Amino acid sequence: MGNVMIFAGDSITQSGEYINRLMELYPTNLMLNRGTNGHKIFDLENDWHSLCLDYQPSVVTILVGINEVIDTMRGIPDVEKRFEESYSKIIDMTRANTDADIILMEPFIMAYPKKLFNWMLVTKRFVNVVDGLAARYDTGLVKLWDVFNKADASLMTLDGIHITPQGHELIAQAWDEEYRRIMSLKENND
Repeated sequence: MGNVMIFAGDSITQSGEYINRLMELYPTNLMLNRGTNGHKIFDLENDWHSLCLDYQPSVVTILVGINEVIDTMRGIPDVEKRFEESYSKIIDMTRANTDADIILMEPFIMAYPKKLFNWMLVTKRFVNVVDGLAARYDTGLVKLWDVFNKADASLMTLDGIHITPQGHELIAQAWDEEYRRIMSLKENND
């Protein structure tokens, strides 16, 4: 099927803006947007074959976590543990069924408006899970937590979660840097 790139996630991915920017950089690749508003890692796990594996992608990118943060803030128990378990299963399934390079993207939130400041500590726990999975599985990692917490939040978001076109541009740039790093490592190992 050629160079198929899957982008799976929640509403940030569903909007497609950062993927559209990447399509301009990589016009010969087929980029499939598998983002769905409200999706959590558990939703991806349940549909992973039809969302991803059936396409035999060469690259799989996953951006989830903020909806799990919302569940945690609502008091739903064991979300973080289930998040890590489901994420591990998805990586295991991808490795067992494809030769795809896997790129994980950290969830993020900005304290803009200020009422979301308390959410940052919970979000950081999910960031740490994603970072740990990337290290354990030796996947690519796009460190969006740092990217967005160094940026001017008033230009990146209106609600702390959903991002502006400038925010999508930051995601596209950060993803591109990580993808190029992975491709460079592969070339040097060949």
